[in-house]
Amino acid sequence: MKIKFVMNLIIIYLSPNINKRLRMKKLVLFAAVLAVGVSSCSKDDDNNTPAELAGKWEYAQQGAVLMGQEILQPYTHEEGCSKDFMILSASTVADHSFIGTACTEDIETSNYTRNGNTLTMMVDGEMETAEIVQLDNTTLKIKVTENLEGQSVGYLTVFTRK
Repeated sequence: MKIKFVMNLIIIYLSPNINKRLRMKKLVLFAAVLAVGVSSCSKDDDNNTPAELAGKWEYAQQGAVLMGQEILQPYTHEEGCSKDFMILSASTVADHSFIGTACTEDIETSNYTRNGNTLTMMVDGEMETAEIVQLDNTTLKIKVTENLEGQSVGYLTVFTRK
């Protein structure tokens, strides 16, 4: 029963029509997690040069880890608008999302700190943490883990460097 409940929550979370604003707040946290470091966290280039976190990252996929399996789907950008993206610097993240048929741009800026592969930032008055799962010259993947009904669920966001 608990697994079905968690699966339903994930389906709701991934649904493109359910409260995009809440998803964006989660994604801001994900982005902050990605932006904290300047070194590669999971893959090294052939020449061992660390990948740079700072830069412009476009939302590419979102999903969850369920029973050890990653479930990813394409990120749903607002139809007819620019694609949502974030800009990372050494200690800040600016999350740009485009909302509604008028493509109204919403920009949320946050500060973050990094300790290893863990990013920490304030989201809606609460301290949140995320994990850098993958970082290379083209891809950034972050995971935020939450406890739902006694089950641990990891939310994933994948970005592509632009």
